[in-house]
Amino acid sequence: MRPRCPAMPYLHLSDPDTSLAYQASGESGSPVVLIMGLGFPATAWAPQLPALSAAHRVLTFDNRGVGQTRARPGFYRMELFADDVVALLDQLGWADAHLVGVSMGGMIAQATALRHRRRVRSLALICTHGGGFTASLSSPQALRWLLAAQLRGSDGRLAALQQILFSPSYRRATNRAELSRAMRPVLGRRPNLSSTLSQLHAVWRFRAHSRLPRLDGLPTLIVQGKKDILIHPKQSEKLQRSIPGSRLVCFPQGAHGLTLELAGPLNRLLLAHFANADRNYPPP
Repeated sequence: MRPRCPAMPYLHLSDPDTSLAYQASGESGSPVVLIMGLGFPATAWAPQLPALSAAHRVLTFDNRGVGQTRARPGFYRMELFADDVVALLDQLGWADAHLVGVSMGGMIAQATALRHRRRVRSLALICTHGGGFTASLSSPQALRWLLAAQLRGSDGRLAALQQILFSPSYRRATNRAELSRAMRPVLGRRPNLSSTLSQLHAVWRFRAHSRLPRLDGLPTLIVQGKKDILIHPKQSEKLQRSIPGSRLVCFPQGAHGLTLELAGPLNRLLLAHFANADRNYPPP
């Protein structure tokens, strides 16, 4: 039976077929927007919410094609996702926010900063890339597990996702059955194939590297996990070279799912990044 998720409020866009499901938490502090990756719902940010919402107002939402958001499948572009982010900022009355994006969410964050620079106070880009065909190619090992996650039932899907998301050391040290139980409410149900392909279209068409130097002066944190088999860590290094003044932090034992595997260190890193950006805001 499908796990029941708490009802989220909706932002109804001018397109009558699109309603964005979102949740705001925290009562004070500078705003933060958490943008999830391909095929994952906003509830995957659960390891970050308690720490971040204690010091900030935090927005999470389901991207088009996933979770409780309602949208027709189609040829999505990152600019469309970026405009969704800004529509949600407008809905909450936030002039700007720190953007945190993981995987495809990091691409959405880049597109938002390039398209709506004045609405972005800082960037944090986790396990992501700046676009291009080769950047979107995962390792053969990751592709094998991705296929398994699409074809297997719930238990097999969760087992495959563990191989993709977590480092070997974390999998060895963690009770796999307990990890599957924790993952099931968020990731146990396979996303609709047409919606997944719609999101993949946006990833495949994304090209930002030539424009990223425009983000000079925007506080930008780039986070990589050296054990990531889905997006090669060298893509983070390429991002760091493309965004003037950006900072790259490497977790040697982190993998693509470091938002869960290394939640504590990552949360502390994000809070320090926000605080530093807030001290120097607005820029001269």
